[in-house]
Order: sequence, then C-alpha cells, then structure tokens
Amino acid sequence: MAKFGHGVIALTGPANAHQTAGMVSLAYNIGLGNFGKSSVLRLHKAGDFAGAQGSFGAWNKAAGKVMPGLTRRRAAEAAIYGGQA
Repeated sequence: MAKFGHGVIALTGPANAHQTAGMVSLAYNIGLGNFGKSSVLRLHKAGDFAGAQGSFGAWNKAAGKVMPGLTRRRAAEAAIYGGQA
C-alpha cells in the first residue's frame, strides 16, 4: 500500500487527506499507470475537485462491461475523496 501512497502523492501534488485516501484506493485497484492517465488525476491537478470526484465512476468496467461491484467501489472511493465517508 505504501507504494501506491507514494506514487499517488508524487503524481498529484498537494491534496487533503480525504482526496489522497480516495485516489490511493483507486490507484491500488486500477494500477498507478492507469491512474496516471486518468481523468480523476487530470481534473484533480487542474483544481476541478468536483469533476475529479465525478470521474471515479468511469472506472467501473471489466472487459468493457459495467460491473456492479466496481460501480459500488468507485462510488465509495469518490465519497472518500469528497470527504463524505
């Protein structure tokens, strides 16, 4: 987990504890490479925190198919990012 924490912090720059926790969880699940190319990271770095929070939901597919479990996980990560969990 420390690897993902350090990786997210290196990619994101300043973030509060909730934002960091949500992004670390996402990066752990999708990989740092995918996280580095994600709209979550792009929008976060641009200061569009609401947009970043909304972008977690884009990562709910496996083999192109929407997965209910991934949808729930991304919603939970988005809530953490936004400080609602």
